[in-house]
Amino acid sequence: MAEVLTATDAPATGPAETAAAGVRISKAAYLIVTLLGLVLILPLALATLLAQPEYRAAIRAGWALLVVGLCTLAWWALRVKGRASPPRWLTLTGRGALLVAVVLGVVTSLPHIRRATGMPW
Repeated sequence: MAEVLTATDAPATGPAETAAAGVRISKAAYLIVTLLGLVLILPLALATLLAQPEYRAAIRAGWALLVVGLCTLAWWALRVKGRASPPRWLTLTGRGALLVAVVLGVVTSLPHIRRATGMPW
């Protein structure tokens, strides 16, 4: 004889299950972006920075960018664990390292810009 399913027999698809599915998707997205960065971006950046002797300051900027990347990775890990906002030290470290990277990047780029534009300074 055929079995009749009622509303109470149906699988639950409430807000908790929907939120859990969203968390799984977020974790997967963070993991994919991190792996793409490690596999595609990091080797290219290292090859560029280490191959040119004129990029001494850029290597220091690279260290600052590494700190920014580690801070980002730490914040993503905290978000996956359910944290709503980053710790203050993590925010300050990430922003400070980003500022150092930008300044060193500009210092490194100025001679190239000067040569490309033909400016005498």
